[in-house]
Amino acid sequence: MRTGLTEGQIKLDRGLLTRFEEGLNTIRPELSTIPAQVLGYGEVSCIFAIDQMPGLAFKRMPLFKDTATACQYEENYFKYCNYLEQAGLSLPPSATAVIEIPGRPVALYIAQQLLAKEHFCNAMLKKLERPLAKKLVQKVANSLCKVWEFNALNTPALELGVDGQLSNWAFSGGDIDSEPLFLDTSTPLFRINRVETMNPELLLQAVPFFLRPPVRFFFLDEVMTRYYDPRRVFVDIAANLQKEKLPFLLDAALEVLNGRLPLSRPVTLKEVSAYYRSDKLIWRSFLALRKMERFLTARLKGGHYPFILPGKIDR
Repeated sequence: MRTGLTEGQIKLDRGLLTRFEEGLNTIRPELSTIPAQVLGYGEVSCIFAIDQMPGLAFKRMPLFKDTATACQYEENYFKYCNYLEQAGLSLPPSATAVIEIPGRPVALYIAQQLLAKEHFCNAMLKKLERPLAKKLVQKVANSLCKVWEFNALNTPALELGVDGQLSNWAFSGGDIDSEPLFLDTSTPLFRINRVETMNPELLLQAVPFFLRPPVRFFFLDEVMTRYYDPRRVFVDIAANLQKEKLPFLLDAALEVLNGRLPLSRPVTLKEVSAYYRSDKLIWRSFLALRKMERFLTARLKGGHYPFILPGKIDR
């Protein structure tokens, strides 16, 4: 196992993480040998709170065929965090561990400070009055614009991509007057001289094997480029409000977001609604097919399925 650390002071128990991965039941996590709670799910990851390492959230990414590939990803992760901070974003301290279990994909664990659920922006918006909700969206938009300004100064030598949806931001202590923390640093999206540094094939590891050729051909380029485009990032933020059952804030959010875009290309409510419907259909279908692959791999063939999948998701 190999570990890395940002300038924050998170210390990881290497032996415990190895034992956790060894005893992790990916079909029924509650039956794992070391107690932990699932905090959330990503497309290629799962987030845990491990009882024996309190105060930390661990994002587990079992994507890698060998240690060298995982370590290269880990190196890019720390570069990405450094670049985001150079751009002016506030990030939580983090630490990483590359875990190798014979016969399984190599996993990368990324640890961050565990924050209260109510301090995440998507949760805060459900309790804030409209003026404060609008202020919150403004703060997130301001942070994202620091990235776009950084890109304008540094392209083509360096360009950063960001998944800016509201669930990826939090205010430490719930203080809306502080700077929002950007949390979703686990996919290091940056280009050097217009060349993407992350191997897109890694993302395909979470795609059912029978879907990889069409996804590679029809969708992979779009997925890899959307987070470099300010307008598409803002569309995703607005659609996230529908996902979070907050459509009554869309007008206020679009007013804020469109204030940061060229007047000739404002994001429209119709566009956001169409994007949300399409995204909802795609991810529901994708999850159903991943569950089918899990059944084929683990139940019928008796193999190890490396990913932990959510139950029914209300998108």
